[in-house]
Amino acid sequence: MATTFLFIFPLGAFLVRFFSHLQHVFRWHRPIQVVGFLSAVAGLACILSAVNKLPGDPPNIGDTTHGAFGVFLIAAIVLQVCMGIFIFHTFDPNRDPDKFHVPTWMHRIWGYAVLICGIVQVHYGIERYGQWPSRTEAVWILFHVWFIFLGVVFVCGSILKLVLARRRGRELEGGVPRRDIK
Repeated sequence: MATTFLFIFPLGAFLVRFFSHLQHVFRWHRPIQVVGFLSAVAGLACILSAVNKLPGDPPNIGDTTHGAFGVFLIAAIVLQVCMGIFIFHTFDPNRDPDKFHVPTWMHRIWGYAVLICGIVQVHYGIERYGQWPSRTEAVWILFHVWFIFLGVVFVCGSILKLVLARRRGRELEGGVPRRDIK
């Protein structure tokens, strides 16, 4: 599950965030996110199987913050996948790309929320299952370094994308690229 929320889902989201100007990026976004979804479902199946094999009465999955938040997160992922399927089947390639499209923005915002919740869930898992404080503080430190790295890539990449889009807009003023004007 940590691999899904720390690597697979961010990779798919960052592809679309930073390379959406490329036509073929969605050919990669969908399969990566499907792999993430399937690995999250497989992880949930493994967790439920392991919990049911515990001796005595199996604990309620909602008894801990990690368990309750995990159930919410899986439901949020299912909703995100449903929005993605809806957008895929109703997408109009001839629509104005600058026009506000509600389903696309809902999918984007909900996706960012799922990414953040997934990272928080990994934090709860590390905390819950004894990685801090213990002799394995490296796991905790690596988690925070990766979290900061993802944040820096997102913020700096978003700023760079905005700057490049503005520069491209200035170059195209009057319909003629500036580099062609002598």
